[in-house]
This record gives sequence, C-alpha cells and structure tokens, in this order.
Amino acid sequence: MQILSDSIPNGLPDTVPTIVKKDTIHLNSDKDSSLETTITYEAEDSGVLHIPTQQFILYNKAVAHYGAMNLKAGHIEFDQTKQLLKAYATKDTSGKIIDRPVITQDDI
Repeated sequence: MQILSDSIPNGLPDTVPTIVKKDTIHLNSDKDSSLETTITYEAEDSGVLHIPTQQFILYNKAVAHYGAMNLKAGHIEFDQTKQLLKAYATKDTSGKIIDRPVITQDDI
C-alpha cells in the first residue's frame, strides 16, 4: 500500500482570500413606503428575508423594536408591500402554546 503525501508543501500560506460582504437592501425611497425610524430585531433561531415577496420573517423568540414600540413573539412576519406586521405564538414539543405576542410602548 502506497501512502501519498499532501500536494501542498508545508509552510505555505492558504491562497484563498477571506471575503467579508455587507448585507445591504436598497428600498424604494417613496415617502409612502419608507419607515419613519430604524427597526432593530433579533431572533433565537433565524431571520429570513424573502426579496421577491418583500417579506422578512423572524423565527423563535423574535423581538422587534420600532421607535418606542416593542414586539415579542414566537414568530414575527413583516410584509413590506402591504406594510403589515404579524406576530404569532409558537408551541413547544408537548403542544403547549408559548411565546404569545406581546406589544409594549416605551414611556415618551
């Protein structure tokens, strides 16, 4: 049995460059479709942006902050074309409803 050695000599640096890209979305700047302030968000599982339908979905313990408004839910969906925000509870493995939507407003 023949043992082959690695084809790259030891001590040479990796030639694959590290690429860092920023995720940027260009939105329509019409006054009717733009937001008045920044939305900050987080989710325990993931956030998915579906560009063809202009929907953004947050999964599992989702939190969104828009100005003084705060929304917490198991699942949050934002439809930009309809300017519609939907929040849903989720179920745990036993079927019990958890993470019911809660909306609050900070003191001004």
